[in-house]
Amino acid sequence: MSDELTKELIVALKAQTEALNQQTVAISQLVNSNLDIMDHLMAADAEENTDPVYLDEPNTL
Repeated sequence: MSDELTKELIVALKAQTEALNQQTVAISQLVNSNLDIMDHLMAADAEENTDPVYLDEPNTL
């Protein structure tokens, strides 16, 4: 390979590596966001389930 071709290949690979790094960061942020949402949903669900349910409440079968 010529030196010029080698340099071009290195530049192209560096650009691809940077693009992959940015995509990895974006995916990581999305996953973390989804985990936060799930944590909130699970906490809200747990709070709803802490109230005792009695069969003699109004509108209860």
